[in-house]
Order: sequence, then C-alpha cells, then structure tokens
Amino acid sequence: MRKMLRPVNLNPVLMSALAMACAGFLASSPAARAADILQTYDLSWSAAPGSTASVSAVMTLDLTTLPDTSAGSNIVDSVTALTLTVTGASSGNGTFSLSDYNGPGGQLFMWTPGVTSLNMEEQLVGQPVTNQCGPGTVGWGTTPGINCSGDFDPIPSSSDAPANTNWFTLTTDGGTEDSLVLTSFAPVGVPEPMSAALLASGLLGLGWLRRRRTTK
Repeated sequence: MRKMLRPVNLNPVLMSALAMACAGFLASSPAARAADILQTYDLSWSAAPGSTASVSAVMTLDLTTLPDTSAGSNIVDSVTALTLTVTGASSGNGTFSLSDYNGPGGQLFMWTPGVTSLNMEEQLVGQPVTNQCGPGTVGWGTTPGINCSGDFDPIPSSSDAPANTNWFTLTTDGGTEDSLVLTSFAPVGVPEPMSAALLASGLLGLGWLRRRRTTK
C-alpha cells in the first residue's frame, strides 16, 4: 500500500523570505540588471546672512534613466522620490514632495554645460563644467545668480512649493518670499540595484528565521 505524504505547512515568514529571495534572483537577470540603479542625494540651500530660512531635500534618482543634461533637461521622470523641507522662512514653510513638481507645468530642470552627466557618485556642486562666461571650466553651482556654471531649477506644479527664481536659486512660497542658493547636492551611500536590495532582504529573512528555529 502506497504511503500518503502528509502536506507540509510552511511558516508564513519562511514563505515570504523565500519569495523575496526568488524575486531578487529573477530580477538579477541580465535584462533586469540594466535597470533601476537608484542613488539618493541630500540637497541643501542656504539663505543670505541674517535670514533664518533653510531648505533641505532628499531625492532619489534612477541613474539608468537620467537624460543628457549637457544642454539642459527636465530630470523629473528619473526622480523616484523627493522630500523637500522649508523651515525658518517668512512664509512657505512646510514639507513638499515629488507630486508638487511632476504635475502640469512642473519640472526639475538640470543643466551641466558641456558635460553629458556629472559624476553622480560624488558631491555635484563644484564639479567642472564648461564655463559659460569665459574660457576653461568652472565648478557646477558655484556661480549662483549668474549664467556661468549651469543650473538646477525646481519648478513647481503647485503654487506654494519653493520655486526657482534665478540660477541655482530657490525661493519659498511659490517664488515670492525668501531666496536661497544651492550649496550641496551630495550622494548618500553608493548606487544600489533594486534587485540586489530585494535579494539581500530575502536572504536576511531566511537567516533570521533559521536562527530563530535553532534557538527554540
């Protein structure tokens, strides 16, 4: 008489971890490896002496879809996440998100004269670009208010979000109040493929479950 096999009940946590690991493995195929290389940046703008206004942002870019910015491009479609915070301004304080810039009329315009793309793994402010005001090169973002070293223009689709009003200059409350200049555009960590992050999460889940079972 044939012995019937008893169904095995898998721990839900194990099933979830296995699913994440498998998803990470599938996503690491050659086709998937070519997409979704994400890099997060910390940005900051500083106001003139005597002003208490401050603007900071955390922005994540998909570097594989970043367009050629040598002649200026809207990079908003390459932004996967954005949180921009205004404090200490005379008006327009608050937290704003990607939805305030990717709607009708909004954009995140970036111009790196003569350079297809800056080195996105290092501090962007100060990297050499073609000088628009004379011979040689100049540091990107080092000539705020003057059209010499490119630009980074957050142009909102909502009326109260901070808006660009000059080269590398952001002004609170839709461009009507405190003006601040870009001082930092720095990467946080190193670029990470989404597939690698997913696979790591799955393996960590498996390791945690194995340890939990052996300690019971």
